[in-house]
Amino acid sequence: MKIEKVLNNNAVIAIKDKQEVIIIGRGIAFQKHIGDKIDEHLIEKIFTLENEDIFRYGHSDAPKNLVSQESFTRVFCGIALG
Repeated sequence: MKIEKVLNNNAVIAIKDKQEVIIIGRGIAFQKHIGDKIDEHLIEKIFTLENEDIFRYGHSDAPKNLVSQESFTRVFCGIALG
């Protein structure tokens, strides 16, 4: 897998099996850049989107059980840094 976007030293966005995933692991993105290969020994968790219907909704008309991207980012980054 290759890095599509670095979120912080412990989290990246990558493409796995033609699907965008979030990968976390201690230091997984340290001194890495877009296009670099991910060291699979550093992977602790992989997050994938299971329900693609989430992309069909705007923020204002999204069902209440969906978490907004902003909320997810705050929670996710807090976990990754903690």
